[in-house]
Amino acid sequence: MFNFNDSAGGLVVTGPVSVTGLAITTKDGDLQIKGAIADSGNSSLTNTTDSIIQTAGAPITNSDLTINAAKAITLTDTNNNLKGEVKITNTGANIVAITNSGGLSLGTSSVGTGTLTLTALGGDITQSSSSAGFKQTSGASAATFNAGTGVNAKNITLTNAANDFTGTVTATGKNVSVNDANALTAVVNSIGTNVI
Repeated sequence: MFNFNDSAGGLVVTGPVSVTGLAITTKDGDLQIKGAIADSGNSSLTNTTDSIIQTAGAPITNSDLTINAAKAITLTDTNNNLKGEVKITNTGANIVAITNSGGLSLGTSSVGTGTLTLTALGGDITQSSSSAGFKQTSGASAATFNAGTGVNAKNITLTNAANDFTGTVTATGKNVSVNDANALTAVVNSIGTNVI
């Protein structure tokens, strides 16, 4: 397990990094992923004051991933290989955008009011069995879930009863199922069965 705690000034990961278990914590500047991270264990990325940003060409490979940022989270490299549960936390009117080359399994997550865009390029978007739901702060912007179109479309299954999507949900995939503890506004683009 590799632990790195940077007390101030943000952090730039230039990589490539190859570890078994990775925990990075920083503040007072962005956490910038500019080099590939290959973690054969579980990873956590934390920025207590600012954003977590990934540069194209710097994919992350790991099992479970916990991401916690005070501001924006943008992990959109198309070669990301997030093989386990992804837990997401951020605050305020800050965007969250995550792309995975395979499917995307969401763990317990709580985000602010910024736009949310989650994309699975090669598999289903689901929630893990241990998830306590996915929650947006009241008055949030749109939440977009994309699992492909046409013959390449995969399923979107977000059926945890504790989910609370306060922004308009747009779900694009094959069979789409979304539950919400409260009122839900949804736009569904699918070629299969929809349960909202």
